[in-house]
Amino acid sequence: MKIAGKVGVAFGIILGIFIAIYAGAYLYESWQHSEGQRYSNSSPPSSTTTLISKERVISRGEISVSADSYRQVIFGVPQGAENPRVTGWFWAAGGSGNDIEVFVFDKEDCINWENGHWTGSLYSSGKITTGDFDISLLGGESYYIVYSNRFSWISDKRVDTDVVLTWKEYE
Repeated sequence: MKIAGKVGVAFGIILGIFIAIYAGAYLYESWQHSEGQRYSNSSPPSSTTTLISKERVISRGEISVSADSYRQVIFGVPQGAENPRVTGWFWAAGGSGNDIEVFVFDKEDCINWENGHWTGSLYSSGKITTGDFDISLLGGESYYIVYSNRFSWISDKRVDTDVVLTWKEYE
């Protein structure tokens, strides 16, 4: 009787473990199935969205800049833009040096520059005839391209320019 009792207890333990494993597997499978149904009616996961290239012309053509003055073009980068860049080139004519100064500023630095305080710029050409730039920017910010002829008290300048903002966004 003692051996038969021990076998019965062992059999009961093994049977209990088997039932617990089976019940756990059943509950896990039921939970997985309900999760799959919950997401099947929603939009696809973000890993299937596509990154689309976008472009906006900021300045194109000829700009006239009077002596001892400047012209500025203000533009904004869309919020959430991925890898925004501003690229451009310019060619100046007029006066004895056929030169211009071109800057790319954020808003704060442009305000300081306008008031005679130099705090820096994203791009500064110096006095040159022609040049180009390619600058990384931040999304959701405003920027200023400045064509400055402040150094020339007599001669007006004509600047041929082409500036484009490019970025990518999820669609």
